[in-house]
Amino acid sequence: MIKHGVKGELDSAGLPLGMFAEAEYMVSRVQLEASDSLLLFTDGVTETANAGGKEFGTAGLSAALDGRAFDAPSRLIAHCVDSVAAFRGRAESRDDLSMLALTFA
Repeated sequence: MIKHGVKGELDSAGLPLGMFAEAEYMVSRVQLEASDSLLLFTDGVTETANAGGKEFGTAGLSAALDGRAFDAPSRLIAHCVDSVAAFRGRAESRDDLSMLALTFA
């Protein structure tokens, strides 16, 4: 989550959505304001590894977004994709990169 250029994480422990029909999920609420952005992503983003086997991780994603403000969800996602690709370098991609960005007006 990016609040007016300041990053933060939502507690997101739990089972993946849609995998278990009878699963119960935790419900959380957060107050978002105008100009806040929310970025949802799969583990393929954070588990992307470089040629040395090091993972991008939430720290890499957080660093890529640090202090940046985005005027459109498309720019937020493009920046994330570029950051992950630069980190991965020539290493083979082994998972999907799925992201959803929302900016609140």
